Amino acid sequence: MTSLGFGHVGGIVCLVHPDRALAALDDAAFARYRGLRDARERAIVPGSALVNRDDPRVMEIWNLVFIQYNARKGEAEGETLLEPLASRHVDTGMGFERVCAVLQGKSSNYDTDLFAPILAAVARTAGLEGARGETAYDTLDEATAAGKTTRVAMRVVADHIRTLVFAIADGAAPSNTGRGYVIRRILRRAVRYGYQGLGLREPFLYSLVPAVVREMGDAFPEIREHHDLIVRTIRGEEEAFLKTLGTGIELFERLVGLAETTNSLRDDMPDIMTQDPNNPAYGDQSRLVNSSYLRLEEAIRSDREVKRFLDIAYPGVEKPEMMVASQLVRGIVAGEIVFVLHDTYGFPSDLTAVMARERGLGVDEARFDALMTEQRTRARAAAGFAVDYNETEAAWTAPDPDGAEAGPTEFVGYDALAVDGARIVRSRTRGEGDDARHE
Repeated sequence: MTSLGFGHVGGIVCLVHPDRALAALDDAAFARYRGLRDARERAIVPGSALVNRDDPRVMEIWNLVFIQYNARKGEAEGETLLEPLASRHVDTGMGFERVCAVLQGKSSNYDTDLFAPILAAVARTAGLEGARGETAYDTLDEATAAGKTTRVAMRVVADHIRTLVFAIADGAAPSNTGRGYVIRRILRRAVRYGYQGLGLREPFLYSLVPAVVREMGDAFPEIREHHDLIVRTIRGEEEAFLKTLGTGIELFERLVGLAETTNSLRDDMPDIMTQDPNNPAYGDQSRLVNSSYLRLEEAIRSDREVKRFLDIAYPGVEKPEMMVASQLVRGIVAGEIVFVLHDTYGFPSDLTAVMARERGLGVDEARFDALMTEQRTRARAAAGFAVDYNETEAAWTAPDPDGAEAGPTEFVGYDALAVDGARIVRSRTRGEGDDARHE
């Protein structure tokens, strides 16, 4: 199978080949797009020389795959046989948004008219000062920190709402497993960017659905057909996540803020775990790390909200601030923090990783994965107890024997942390003493 790709290089669409690149764009389109590189730079380095070199100005817009052979293992060690297929064809993949960017003379997909109406809807929802109509996104100055933060948040929200609309119309729904969890992660990531980047504290994503449907509903009538379902699904998920999002963000920011205010996060902070103790500089490095660690540990211990948060993350540990501080001074957010944000506040781990990366930090993914494995093991053990078929319904008791009979029940724990009007209709205790289990 041979693969060739058309790439855009400073105004030239090229058929990418291991040895050469062929120009394939008319002069007018080239003139519109030549702003990526000026004439002098193009004369020094031709566009074909930048193909497959990871240059950010090179944008592949068309990839051709020639379906020609079936590969199978031969009898000899390492032998591969290529057998001609009975039917041979060309599989073409062309990025729609990228083609539009080239034809419209834009350097970004988000600058095209495909995203402009959605970005305008995002701006109106966020109530941006001085932003009007379809120029809202363009009025923000990305050279400033605030402008860049806002533009990035708008792009994430616009991109993610499109994905959600199409995925839900296709039958996906937010859940804790499979593609449903992918949808939940995308939605919660968009909500978080709206919350922190655009100051949106109430459900807002659902209100952007009509903008996507107006823009793409003619070409994809299924999203118009399922409009109401999409709105209900997104709004319900937003409302559930917003109940815990603010608290989770505040606790994360508060913890990292303590590290910053105590000057414990420094680019030049040495990793003494990898240093040679016999090195003359080791003593100074060790004292620097220890002093930063002690300041941060004391700051955490003195903050009641953060300390309470850590008590949840480290059940049974007497001084969790010591463990957290030791990792933070090395630029790492503890896996226990990532886990409790996921388990208690509904933060997907990749969302916490994004928040950490924005502050120049990494996360202890290995520890988080270990804690998740432990949790799954406990859940399977709790759900897998043997059923004693000699037990009768009389083993269950009603708190109020004279109360109304229990009707149908519905488990909503996958989608909600709390519900109104819930009541205990039956309970029982199995085992005795420390082994007692209440159900």
